[in-house]
Amino acid sequence: MNLATLRQVHSDRFIIIKEKGHQGNPPAGDALVTRVKEIALAVMVADCLPILVVDPVSKVIAAIHAGWRGILARIAEETIAEMMRSFGAKESNLVVALGPGIRSCCFEVGRDVVEMFEKTFSGESFAKPHPDHPAKWLMDLRAALDVQFRGSGIHKKNIHDLEACTCCNTKEFFSHRAEGARTGRMMAVIAMDS
Repeated sequence: MNLATLRQVHSDRFIIIKEKGHQGNPPAGDALVTRVKEIALAVMVADCLPILVVDPVSKVIAAIHAGWRGILARIAEETIAEMMRSFGAKESNLVVALGPGIRSCCFEVGRDVVEMFEKTFSGESFAKPHPDHPAKWLMDLRAALDVQFRGSGIHKKNIHDLEACTCCNTKEFFSHRAEGARTGRMMAVIAMDS
């Protein structure tokens, strides 16, 4: 089995893999999509949310690296739309798994980030004032992803979330926010073997 990875850049860019082969320099982007068997798609995270998507009927898979910038750029929605466009995936068949990532209990942002989300997701509110830091807000990235999943037509029963916060649980997970840039990375992997 070949492992496909990315040079993650916090974008809305997805890469479609059409054939097996050696991956030299990983391409820049934040999502991988394929229906090629025996290719494992991988993203690395240390607070960003890893999202794995499969349509078991059309046999197409995706691995998405979703940090706040990617979520703001609608990386999940864009990638799922491409799965449907290029490979005939159906929203009713899609199954989504979310791994550990920073959650609203710990994701502290400034008003500028709150305003960007309010502008992009008109009529939605994903942040609340931080109870201990008056100039800070706690952002719920998972809620912003839910808007994208609903917009993509994915059934709520087909979304499986580990509901684990990396920043709260540094004994179990790596967290850039809690441990700094030198922390390790976790890898989320998906493959279609038949």
